[in-house]
Amino acid sequence: EATPLEGFGDRAGLPDTLMVPGGYTVDRSGVWRDDHDGATQIAPEPLIMSGVYDDVDTGDANVRLSWAYKGTWTHRIVSRMVAADARQIVALSAAKAPITSATSSSIVRYLAAQESASDAMPYRRSTTRQGWHGSDGALGFVLGEIGQGAAEGHQVELRLSEGDKAGPGVLASGLTTSGKLAAWREAVRPMASCPRSLIGLGASTAAALLGILPTARPFVLDVYADSGVGKTSAARAWM
Repeated sequence: EATPLEGFGDRAGLPDTLMVPGGYTVDRSGVWRDDHDGATQIAPEPLIMSGVYDDVDTGDANVRLSWAYKGTWTHRIVSRMVAADARQIVALSAAKAPITSATSSSIVRYLAAQESASDAMPYRRSTTRQGWHGSDGALGFVLGEIGQGAAEGHQVELRLSEGDKAGPGVLASGLTTSGKLAAWREAVRPMASCPRSLIGLGASTAAALLGILPTARPFVLDVYADSGVGKTSAARAWM
């Protein structure tokens, strides 16, 4: 019989609705399978499926896997196909997941049992791109790794493949919301007397407007000037 996952606290970032399938034990020492002659460890660190996702563009199913490594938790959204394939899931060991080629088959069976046992598994939507999602932007605007502006329960989260972590992943982690609108307005106020800077300022809002202006066409703004005249400073203000 399935039992609630307990003993990890808020620091692990795990939902409180997760279940451990019958025949298994998950604690700080790892994942254990109950056998007739005792318990067999199939993972030396805690590993759990902590969410189910649908890609809003393709409809493909993805899952969120969470694991600990020396006390630090990692959460990764991967294709459900990866979580169901003993050969593919081993690739997560590069991200310090407690999986080896010797244990991958047991891990896949455990995750399948855990998904079936967790009727209240958190469900969300995922994407592999930035920008607006859903009809007329109903699913919000993905900026960085988390969507903005969608109704509660309809947020879209960014999903990166393993090969994206050193490129798009770094870029996504740098795209965040911060600061105060009033402070930004005061900072860019001097641009009011410089039409060229205002053009760039207006262009910087184009991506956010595409979702609500369906007839708008893409364009390119080429900013050219000699070194030292303020192109980089102006670009930082536009962002």
